[in-house]
Amino acid sequence: MEKTAMEEMSQPRIVSAPALSAYARIDRVPALGAAGLTVSLLLAAARPGDAGRGAQVALACAEHAAGWSVGLDPSGRVSLVVGTRHGPVAVTSASGLDADRRYRVVARIPGGPGRLEVSVQPEYAAAGSEVDTAGVRVGVPGVASRGPLLWGCRSLFDGVRPELPFDGVVGDVRLAAGGESPDAMGPAAAAGVAVMSWVQEVVVGFPV
Repeated sequence: MEKTAMEEMSQPRIVSAPALSAYARIDRVPALGAAGLTVSLLLAAARPGDAGRGAQVALACAEHAAGWSVGLDPSGRVSLVVGTRHGPVAVTSASGLDADRRYRVVARIPGGPGRLEVSVQPEYAAAGSEVDTAGVRVGVPGVASRGPLLWGCRSLFDGVRPELPFDGVVGDVRLAAGGESPDAMGPAAAAGVAVMSWVQEVVVGFPV
């Protein structure tokens, strides 16, 4: 059976150039709307807190000052950044990540005034273990970006050169409209919530 145009645009495409690592690009994804957006992903950073690298973006749907991104700040802590008409708003986890350890990150982005939140937990954490959660209340809605969704950087200059490249692994990406976690896909689907997921993992990063 042939895929529809929408299905084709929702498939990850590898973007690369000579001497550069590969990044994944998805052209059609749920946009940030009035219901808000919840983003879930697994990531493992090769060099969190590397002073020579600065900030790193693992996943983004951003364009200029609009949109959102999830990555690491220069100290190696998970950072969620959302563009608003008053400028970018960021929320950052309390603790830095361990190198090459896999973490589940969930970002909740309100569609209007509300709580911007990011939570971080090791993938194989013991049941009942504490989740590193940070949040801030925003008084204005985020400015949506046309996309695309990029794994491994914030944007691609000239379509191939990465901005704020991430060094590590990004995978199991899930997006859902609203504030419910896309990890609970059964109830979300039953409620008619738009959920998109990509279970494959992509090794991304800037060459040494």
